[in-house]
Amino acid sequence: MSKLFAFPSRAIFQGKLNERVYGFLLIALGGYGVAAQATPWGMAKDADIKTVDGVVSICIPATEKSDIAIVSLWVTENELNNGARHTQWDVEMKPGGPFLSLPPGGCLKYGAELAGYQVNIPARKLEADVTYNIRLNRLVRNPRRTDVLFYTAVFCPAMRDGQLAYFQYRYDENDRSVKPNCARD
Repeated sequence: MSKLFAFPSRAIFQGKLNERVYGFLLIALGGYGVAAQATPWGMAKDADIKTVDGVVSICIPATEKSDIAIVSLWVTENELNNGARHTQWDVEMKPGGPFLSLPPGGCLKYGAELAGYQVNIPARKLEADVTYNIRLNRLVRNPRRTDVLFYTAVFCPAMRDGQLAYFQYRYDENDRSVKPNCARD
């Protein structure tokens, strides 16, 4: 056996596997173990997309039990466009700055100026018939595996009666995404 794979555990196979198979299994199973440990800490929750004063807004579900402190949020194109997802808006809380807190059912308008937050990418114009993903990251001081760490939604704007209307992707009873038909009249 090569020195690379000369481990005492070889004896467990009792010579039934050749060195190449043993080496492959060691690498494959070792890589699987590393990948299995790379799981996210915390959970996601669906946000609601609404139109508030003619502006698309991300809203905290009304069923939440307490206010949600916001650390950052961003809006990106959901599909690749020329090989990349373009970020439409990106803001984050300044270190030590005050944070914005939304009550259950509270909404944050796209492009809003937020005191105490740094604008990494100013809000860009949203285009009709393009699908966007919005993510709002919440402040959790001592996160546990079961805490909701962010709210997310997928939506697409479409022209209706001369102005943009916003349609949210939803899930059916089988947990499959139901895409709205943004291009229809």
